Amino acid sequence: MIQLYYFDFDVRNLFLRYISRIEINFRTKLIYIASNFFKDNPFWYVDKDCVKQDFLNSEDYQRALDDLDREMVIIRDKKKYSRNYAPAWKAIEFMSLGIVIQLFNNVKDKNGYIRSRIAMSFGINSPNQLSDYMDAIRRLRNSCAHGKVIFDYKLPGALTNAAPVKLNPSQITNLSGTYEIFKYLLGRVSANRVTEMRERLKEAFDKIEDENLMKIITQNTGIDAKNL
Repeated sequence: MIQLYYFDFDVRNLFLRYISRIEINFRTKLIYIASNFFKDNPFWYVDKDCVKQDFLNSEDYQRALDDLDREMVIIRDKKKYSRNYAPAWKAIEFMSLGIVIQLFNNVKDKNGYIRSRIAMSFGINSPNQLSDYMDAIRRLRNSCAHGKVIFDYKLPGALTNAAPVKLNPSQITNLSGTYEIFKYLLGRVSANRVTEMRERLKEAFDKIEDENLMKIITQNTGIDAKNL
């Protein structure tokens, strides 16, 4: 059981390290593409002409905006320029991944240009599919950050099963399915980071000396240590 504890600890920290690469890339693309689309409105993220009104008024988003006012960068910006909000490129950097995904889902643009362009940058045709993928990453990130057991990770619902990440039926509700999506998105950010992550994940598996324990991990996660 000690080996299992250390395995779970190592994998959680490993996943968090590489999930951050995806999160930063997704956040940066939303800021860059949306801010260029709404180039005359640096505060587009709080404008009802740019973002759906229901989302702007939602409790979650209002709380996120309130939380921004606790960040020194935002406090200084508002004080220096005597304005109610900091520009999008500053403010969105401090929002949680969950809020950034919701903002992506609720942005208003002609013919869906912003969402489609961001999705295509990840090699995905459907913005909704990218949103589903990012939500799967968010769930994994939160589980890792909160110290939840990863070797027995289960999803509340089935993952999206369509190109570019085709899953078999056994993967759509366990860790292996999320891991495949994780690898794909990370690969769109950096192929070298995928290679690096696989090597370090293999090192974590190699520390498992008990064959029965290895079987339990493989059965629960659906991840084959020989095919990472």
